[in-house]
Amino acid sequence: MAGTAWAVSSDYLSAAEKYFANNCIKKPTKITGSQAVLCFTFEKLKEHDTKIANLENTSGKRILNYAQYRGTNFTTNSLTDVPTDAKVDISCPEKCILSINYYVDTRLSFASGTHGIYTLYLDGINQSYVNQVSAGLEDQATPLTLNALIPANAGTHTIQIYTRVTNAVSNINEHTKTLSVIAFSE
Repeated sequence: MAGTAWAVSSDYLSAAEKYFANNCIKKPTKITGSQAVLCFTFEKLKEHDTKIANLENTSGKRILNYAQYRGTNFTTNSLTDVPTDAKVDISCPEKCILSINYYVDTRLSFASGTHGIYTLYLDGINQSYVNQVSAGLEDQATPLTLNALIPANAGTHTIQIYTRVTNAVSNINEHTKTLSVIAFSE
């Protein structure tokens, strides 16, 4: 498999389907290395596609667009909202509903009485969707989610997560994070 560059070839999809059919569906007794990684990835993509198809079929809503950001390592000790690097632009060809889901693994460098505040901004405007994280111990891993459904007009929209701390002697340190946005028809 080494040296294969499907992502840049015009036959990427057919090559991927062929690989999956030949190496994953037959379920060899033991899959290892890059073959195991590829089979796992293809299986997860298949599950994702099935979930999206089921969602479209059951809700009567069409998925118009999808955008995602994945990142790591952001730190601030600001007492006022500052933009994080968790930012996506999404285009709605018509009026839409934006389903916004943010997950972050965060740590506070000073736990006592300090909170990390997360706020959702749409097109630079605070949308009043807020969540906070508090840690019982310094540098304790603390997951946080922020979710929203927001109606939006046709056009391109910027979704960005802002954060701040409630005590300037503390830093908020983000580790892994994902911002996912799905635009649904109204």
